[in-house]
Amino acid sequence: MSDSVLGQAHSAWMQARALMADESAGTTDAAGKNTAEITTLLRRALADGIPAAGGDLGRHLIRTANGQREVLAEALEVLAAAAKAGGHSDALSYARAVHFLPPDLTAEHYVRAASSLNDLLRTAPSVEAIVFTGYMLASGQGYAANPTRARAMMQAAADAGSADALFELYVYDATGLTGPANLNTAMTRLHQAAKLGHARAMANLAGAYATGTGISRDPSRALTWYLRAAEAGSVRAAATLARMYGTGQGVEQNDAKSARYARRAHELANRPLEV
Repeated sequence: MSDSVLGQAHSAWMQARALMADESAGTTDAAGKNTAEITTLLRRALADGIPAAGGDLGRHLIRTANGQREVLAEALEVLAAAAKAGGHSDALSYARAVHFLPPDLTAEHYVRAASSLNDLLRTAPSVEAIVFTGYMLASGQGYAANPTRARAMMQAAADAGSADALFELYVYDATGLTGPANLNTAMTRLHQAAKLGHARAMANLAGAYATGTGISRDPSRALTWYLRAAEAGSVRAAATLARMYGTGQGVEQNDAKSARYARRAHELANRPLEV
């Protein structure tokens, strides 16, 4: 490939990245107006010799797919190729996509994603790689299901400060997925994850305080954690607050706050997936 073609490919990649940065910062005139141009530039850069453009393309396609299955399927293939090329962030993006996208789209990627994670754990281990390996081991995605090993990996990640791992350990202890259920231990994990800012943990802790499940019932603390969870990105918490303020259940009835949290829940439910 000529230096001229490679130079043009690199220029296309840099232009696409600049446009993506503008959209992320909210500096474009209209959100998403450059979506098609970014996609074209990244495809050109990838086809003309810039493998690193593949990770950007895959992430961009997922962020802008709006549920289009053919776009998501392309994104998964692009990310799989980028992960195989050796990019650490691309391998993690691939693992995230395989974990969070619908199973009927991702099932054929389980083995490749597991292989990619194994490479990461061998060459550039990170807490996030350990967490996603634990997810797949627990559910038997790409690996033979191994709850004991999954728990050990989540424990290692939790010891390193991962809120995601702490929340998963809470799930394990609450449900007995990887051994005998232990509600006391589960609630300790839940508190730890919530204090680290994990949105789902905050929402679950709020629900526990609201109902007295595994903990003394405390409506005031329930409200505090629902508010924190909604701010952190929990759709469930925002929807619960909309209902509470709308009906006056546990709080003073307030139509304005109810509408605010209903809008928040809608925004959170419809935000694009970031991998």
